[in-house]
Formats: sequence, structure tokens, C-alpha cells
Amino acid sequence: MDTQLQLGDKRSAVHWHGIKLQARLEESAPGEPTTPSLALALEARLDTRLRNREIPQLRLSVAQQGSLSQSDFTLALLDTAESLQLELAGELSPETGEGEYHAQLRSLDLAFASSVVVPLLQKFDVLQQALVIDSGGFALDSQIRSREFTLEGLEQKSVLNIAGVSGSYGEYQFDGLDVSAAWQGVQRWQTLEPAELALARLNVGFEVVATRALLSLPQATEPARPLVTVDTFEAGMFGGRVYLSAPRRWDFASASNSATLRVEDWSLAEMVALQPGQDIQAQGVLEGELPVTLADGRIIIDKGFLRARAPGGKIRYMASAASE
Repeated sequence: MDTQLQLGDKRSAVHWHGIKLQARLEESAPGEPTTPSLALALEARLDTRLRNREIPQLRLSVAQQGSLSQSDFTLALLDTAESLQLELAGELSPETGEGEYHAQLRSLDLAFASSVVVPLLQKFDVLQQALVIDSGGFALDSQIRSREFTLEGLEQKSVLNIAGVSGSYGEYQFDGLDVSAAWQGVQRWQTLEPAELALARLNVGFEVVATRALLSLPQATEPARPLVTVDTFEAGMFGGRVYLSAPRRWDFASASNSATLRVEDWSLAEMVALQPGQDIQAQGVLEGELPVTLADGRIIIDKGFLRARAPGGKIRYMASAASE
């Protein structure tokens, strides 16, 4: 059978075309229990419009074979540019909902895939600022088991790898984002090992380089409001570094969180260079502590200190007519 199907309205619709469906009913062999087996194969191309925005054409293929007591199936969905690919395969009992599945979601061209996905996220108000991805890729691999047709009956283990992602978020530019994470759970997540995060460069008005962190969810927690343990954190800036001296818990369900960061080898000359249009000359190396609190979207540093490392330094300010 080769036909077409359209679902939706003028703003959002899915147009199925080039549909090819094959079905075959196989009877049991003589002498075996009467358990007929059904084999299905479906292929189609999908043209999708969401809120008046067209997304690249998708190719869908589905195959199933088995009985009501046990069936094998595969599903593949990818765009015509092959920038985003979803594969799902497994065994399922349609009678009880018991089964085992393997799911893979991959993108080798995240820049192209995000050019489609990001505008949709903005339309649905998921992103508060503009996100632009210039390069990178990711792979998500999940092993899933089900005991029944309910969310409570699902178990899963997933591994996520993000590599070489560069782009911008609002006014901030970033390069070389790598993430490696493994966790389990559906409604509550728990890491199987600390997640590793590395970021080569972040520009927030000044350069932050070589950021590295290890994060974990040692206890099962809701993914929307996780209780994260920051095992290690460090980043380079102003010619030196800032780091977390001991592990710290960060509760995203709390109105405020705090941590004390240590400062080493900050160049005073690089710090004063951030003041535009000022004739300031400085030399010296700083160290100290920064107690940081994040509350109501604000970053507060209270009772921190920076001090010059021996033998000290110098600051020279020459006032101009404009500054006077």
C-alpha cells in the first residue's frame, strides 16, 4: 500500500507521504500451539510544520514481528540531512507490557540539528535567550526495561557524550564543551559515576578558560530539581585559577546555594585592564577567597578577600580630563 495522510491544522501539521505498509499473518506450524504471528513493515516520509515553522523532512521506518505474547520490533527516524538520528529496538509482550529495549539518539552535525530545534524551543518559551550552536555532536545511549504499561514499571540506564560543542547563549560565547555522564532512573535520577564537564573557553566579558568539573547525584533525585554534589571545580582566569577546595552540595530546589571558591595567581594587571578608557597601570599577583551565594537569580559575594602575594605590587592611576 502506498498512500498519503495529513494530520493537524494550518499552523501545526504532519504530512505523511510515500507510505509503504506491508503486513503478513503467519499461522503456527502443525502440532504447535495456535499462536499466529504478525509481521509488519512500515516506511514513510514526514513533512512537519510546528507553529508555522517547517522542519526538515524525516524518514521513518518501523518493523515488527511476533505474537501477542512476544514481539520483536525496530524503529528508525532520521532527517534527510542525517544530522539527527533516533533508533529504537527491543522485545515486547503486548499482553503484559514486559520488555527490554535499546535506544540511541545521535547527532554528528549538531549545528544543523540545532538550527531546527532551537527556534522551536524559543517558540515554546523553553529558552530565555538566543542559543546558537556552531559545531559539535552528541550521542545518547539508553538501556530500558519495562514490567508493565506504566511509567512506574520502567527502568533505564543511560550514557550521554557531548563533544566539541561551540556557540553562544545570549551575550556569552563558548568553545569546546565536552560532557560525559551516566545515570539510571526514570522519575528520579542517580548517577552511576561522576559526570565530567570540560569547557575550553567561555567569554562573559572576560575570558574563562580550561573549566573542569565533576558532578554527581549520589542519591536518587528529581531531574527537575536535582540535589547535585560538586565533587571538583576549577577554571582559569586572569592568568591564574579559581577552584573549589572541597566537595559541595548544590540543591536546585532551594531558594539559595552557596560555596567558597579559592583564588590563586590572579594577575592584577589583567584585572584592571577590564576598565575601559582608564589609564591604570598595575602589577602584582593576588590570592584569596570568594564566598559566592546564588539567590533569586543573583550572584552575591559577601565577606570575600583578595590580597597581594609577597612581595606585593603597585597600582598607578593617572587621571585624565574626562575622568576628572
